[in-house]
Amino acid sequence: MQSSSINLIAREGQLKTLTEQIRCRKSIHIHGPGGCGKTALLLLVSSKWKYYIDRSITPVYCNDSRSLRDVLLALSLQFLSQFKKLELTDRFHRRHEFLHPYQLKSLNLDELKKAIYNCLPKRNFCIILDHLENVTPKVNSFLRVLYEKTVLITASRQSWEIRDMNSSGRLEYCLYLAPKLRMENLPPKDAFLLMQNIFHKSPLKVHNPRELFARVYHITRGNPGMITDI
Repeated sequence: MQSSSINLIAREGQLKTLTEQIRCRKSIHIHGPGGCGKTALLLLVSSKWKYYIDRSITPVYCNDSRSLRDVLLALSLQFLSQFKKLELTDRFHRRHEFLHPYQLKSLNLDELKKAIYNCLPKRNFCIILDHLENVTPKVNSFLRVLYEKTVLITASRQSWEIRDMNSSGRLEYCLYLAPKLRMENLPPKDAFLLMQNIFHKSPLKVHNPRELFARVYHITRGNPGMITDI
């Protein structure tokens, strides 16, 4: 697999849109087919946050959003790392403190959410949820709260457009209305540029690069992930 920066060739427009949204403290939903570069874009911005954004906004990146528990544990563990302890108040008004990761794994969903909600007012956060494909009713309600309390960046193969018949589940109205950033496969010119960059970094010698590039494009349809995997 090539580096994520190579996968982002010809993605300057999407990079600019995403970083401007975050700087303005606005949420956005990134969508497109698998392998088109959504994760590469998020990883680039996250890894160079101080360059693209600034210190006034703190990123919290969750790469595994397959279930609500996965999301809650990932977020709470990162908050614990930042604040050194998490707190929540139970239904009997008893206050609980958590200092170690193993303690968080024993909490139920509601307790994890309470601990996370208590952290959100402490800083200007940007919550980034990647691979968010299965929006169950519980995930849906959690996203609505995040959308109201902080900057929320989501990435999925689903567009979250009201008119998209392929989208599964019913989202909260605020999520349907969130700004969208569409990422698609590369057109031939940009796909060939990506292949040239990969070719120049490879020790392999090819007699007829143009013919090879044309064949690769025919197979991949310009999908950056497929191109870099070949």
